[in-house]
Amino acid sequence: MKIFTALFTMLLLNSFALAGAPSTITGTISLGKGMTFPKGAVIFIAARPVSGGPPMAVKKISDPRFPLSFSLGQENAMMGGAFTGDVDLTVRASQTGDPMSRTPGDLFGTLKTKVGAAKIKVKLDHKI
Repeated sequence: MKIFTALFTMLLLNSFALAGAPSTITGTISLGKGMTFPKGAVIFIAARPVSGGPPMAVKKISDPRFPLSFSLGQENAMMGGAFTGDVDLTVRASQTGDPMSRTPGDLFGTLKTKVGAAKIKVKLDHKI
Protein backbone atom coordinates (compact mmCIF):
# COMPACT_ATOMS: atom_id res chain seq x y z
CA MET A 1 0.00 0.00 0.00
CA LYS A 2 2.88 2.41 0.75
CA ILE A 3 4.33 1.83 -2.74
CA PHE A 4 0.93 2.56 -4.32
CA THR A 5 0.60 5.79 -2.31
CA ALA A 6 4.12 6.91 -3.27
CA LEU A 7 3.49 6.19 -6.97
CA PHE A 8 0.15 7.98 -6.88
CA THR A 9 1.76 11.02 -5.24
CA MET A 10 4.53 11.12 -7.87
CA LEU A 11 2.00 10.89 -10.71
CA LEU A 12 -0.13 13.63 -9.16
CA LEU A 13 2.85 15.97 -8.73
CA ASN A 14 4.00 15.31 -12.31
CA SER A 15 0.55 16.11 -13.66
CA PHE A 16 0.65 19.50 -11.91
CA ALA A 17 4.09 20.20 -13.40
CA LEU A 18 2.91 19.28 -16.90
CA ALA A 19 -0.19 21.46 -16.60
CA GLY A 20 1.99 24.58 -16.66
CA ALA A 21 3.80 26.45 -13.99
CA PRO A 22 2.32 29.66 -12.60
CA SER A 23 5.84 31.16 -12.62
CA THR A 24 6.14 31.01 -16.42
CA ILE A 25 5.33 33.41 -19.26
CA THR A 26 4.65 31.78 -22.62
CA GLY A 27 3.89 33.26 -25.99
CA THR A 28 4.94 34.04 -29.52
CA ILE A 29 7.38 36.58 -30.95
CA SER A 30 6.83 37.86 -34.48
CA LEU A 31 8.29 40.52 -36.75
CA GLY A 32 6.41 43.78 -37.07
CA LYS A 33 5.17 45.03 -40.42
CA GLY A 34 8.07 46.04 -42.66
CA MET A 35 10.74 44.74 -40.24
CA THR A 36 13.58 42.52 -41.41
CA PHE A 37 15.43 40.39 -38.89
CA PRO A 38 19.16 41.26 -38.92
CA LYS A 39 21.27 38.38 -40.23
CA GLY A 40 23.08 36.55 -37.42
CA ALA A 41 21.21 38.38 -34.65
CA VAL A 42 20.11 36.61 -31.46
CA ILE A 43 17.01 37.20 -29.37
CA PHE A 44 17.15 38.33 -25.76
CA ILE A 45 13.98 38.16 -23.67
CA ALA A 46 14.07 40.06 -20.38
CA ALA A 47 11.42 40.54 -17.70
CA ARG A 48 11.80 43.43 -15.25
CA PRO A 49 9.51 44.44 -12.40
CA VAL A 50 7.12 47.20 -13.53
CA SER A 51 8.49 49.28 -10.65
CA GLY A 52 11.93 49.20 -12.34
CA GLY A 53 15.24 47.62 -11.47
CA PRO A 54 17.37 44.85 -12.90
CA PRO A 55 15.89 41.97 -14.90
CA MET A 56 14.17 39.25 -12.90
CA ALA A 57 14.61 36.69 -15.68
CA VAL A 58 16.51 36.59 -18.98
CA LYS A 59 16.68 34.16 -21.88
CA LYS A 60 18.86 34.08 -25.01
CA ILE A 61 17.67 32.39 -28.20
CA SER A 62 20.10 31.82 -31.07
CA ASP A 63 19.07 31.28 -34.69
CA PRO A 64 15.38 32.20 -34.22
CA ARG A 65 12.67 31.35 -36.76
CA PHE A 66 9.47 33.40 -36.82
CA PRO A 67 6.89 33.19 -35.49
CA LEU A 68 8.97 32.10 -32.50
CA SER A 69 7.35 30.34 -29.52
CA PHE A 70 8.99 31.06 -26.19
CA SER A 71 8.77 30.28 -22.51
CA LEU A 72 10.37 32.37 -19.77
CA GLY A 73 10.25 30.88 -16.31
CA GLN A 74 11.81 30.36 -12.93
CA GLU A 75 14.68 28.47 -14.59
CA ASN A 76 15.63 31.78 -16.28
CA ALA A 77 15.52 33.81 -13.04
CA MET A 78 18.55 35.91 -12.28
CA MET A 79 20.54 34.91 -9.21
CA GLY A 80 17.86 32.37 -8.26
CA GLY A 81 15.41 35.10 -7.26
CA ALA A 82 11.64 34.74 -7.34
CA PHE A 83 9.92 35.19 -10.69
CA THR A 84 6.47 36.57 -9.82
CA GLY A 85 4.23 39.59 -10.28
CA ASP A 86 3.68 42.22 -12.96
CA VAL A 87 6.56 42.67 -15.41
CA ASP A 88 7.75 44.75 -18.34
CA LEU A 89 8.76 42.19 -20.95
CA THR A 90 11.32 43.29 -23.54
CA VAL A 91 12.31 41.22 -26.56
CA ARG A 92 15.34 42.45 -28.49
CA ALA A 93 17.21 41.24 -31.56
CA SER A 94 20.89 41.90 -30.85
CA GLN A 95 23.19 42.00 -33.86
CA THR A 96 26.29 41.72 -31.65
CA GLY A 97 24.98 38.88 -29.47
CA ASP A 98 25.72 41.04 -26.42
CA PRO A 99 22.80 41.65 -24.03
CA MET A 100 24.17 45.05 -22.98
CA SER A 101 25.03 46.66 -26.32
CA ARG A 102 22.53 48.63 -28.38
CA THR A 103 23.38 48.72 -32.08
CA PRO A 104 21.55 50.83 -34.68
CA GLY A 105 19.25 48.41 -36.51
CA ASP A 106 18.56 46.18 -33.50
CA LEU A 107 14.85 45.37 -33.32
CA PHE A 108 12.79 45.33 -30.13
CA GLY A 109 9.29 45.01 -28.76
CA THR A 110 7.84 45.50 -25.29
CA LEU A 111 4.76 44.41 -23.39
CA LYS A 112 3.43 44.76 -19.85
CA THR A 113 2.27 41.38 -18.58
CA LYS A 114 2.09 39.18 -15.51
CA VAL A 115 4.14 36.13 -14.60
CA GLY A 116 1.81 33.22 -15.29
CA ALA A 117 0.47 34.72 -18.54
CA ALA A 118 0.12 32.36 -21.47
CA LYS A 119 -0.17 32.83 -25.23
CA ILE A 120 1.00 36.44 -25.18
CA LYS A 121 2.11 38.02 -28.45
CA VAL A 122 5.16 40.29 -28.75
CA LYS A 123 6.06 42.03 -31.99
CA LEU A 124 9.52 43.20 -32.88
CA ASP A 125 8.16 46.47 -34.25
CA HIS A 126 10.72 49.12 -33.19
CA LYS A 127 14.32 49.81 -34.28
CA ILE A 128 17.18 51.22 -32.27
